[in-house]
This record gives sequence, structure tokens and C-alpha cells, in this order.
Amino acid sequence: MAEKRDNEDSPEQSAWQRWSDELEQSRKAKGFDQWTTRSKRIVKRYRAERGDVNENSDNLEGARFNILWSNVQTLMPALFAKSPKPVVERRYLDRDDVGRTSSVILERTLTYELDDGTYLSALKKGVLDRLLPGRGVVWI
Repeated sequence: MAEKRDNEDSPEQSAWQRWSDELEQSRKAKGFDQWTTRSKRIVKRYRAERGDVNENSDNLEGARFNILWSNVQTLMPALFAKSPKPVVERRYLDRDDVGRTSSVILERTLTYELDDGTYLSALKKGVLDRLLPGRGVVWI
């Protein structure tokens, strides 16, 4: 077995370096800057971050209604309504106590992970990301 040299990267280090390089290359892709600028404007419009609206005015003349927010709030439940319910069962349903116990443990583990809170919030943010700037990528 060959010894590892001091100047060689560990597998974790090389994987990190590879993904770091990939992210850097994606930021240099054609059109990325325009997409980022447009995405920021869309999110700003969704949040109704405008300084020219007079909030103390009682009349509706000249009032603005955020139709983008309304449309997104209507579409979100259509894309993601509720968390999935994990079902883990043995393929052949034979009388195998180890397989039965393993499937129960795996199902309970998946249920806990879904109920933990990070999955649901991450998916809701991903749906919102899909509806506004158009990417919808979720990293958990």
C-alpha cells in the first residue's frame, strides 16, 4: 500500500475543491449577472418594497395592489400542499422478523426527519424560489 504524501489532498478536500470550482464557474456563466439582477427585482416587487406609496392615504386613487404576491400565494399550495408520508414495507412480505423490524425503524426515522421542521421549511422556500426567480433548488 502506497503511503500518502503530505501535499496530496484528502478525498473530502478534493471534493470540496471540485464543488467550489463548479460554483465559481457557474457564477461566470453567460447571463448569470442579468438573471441575478432580474431575480432581485422580482423578489423586491413580491415583497412590495417601494418607497413611493403613501400608506396614510385613505382613498384608493393611485393605490397599488400587489398582484404578484396574490398569484404566488395562490400557486404555492398547488405546487406543495403537505409533507409526504413515508411508507416502508418489505417487498415480498415474508415472515422475516429482521426485515419487519428494519422497515419499522426506517419508516419511523423518515417520519421523524420529515417532522423535524427543516424539510418542510426548506421545501416551502424552494417552491417560492421556483415561483419568483425561477430556480427552485433545495439543498438539505
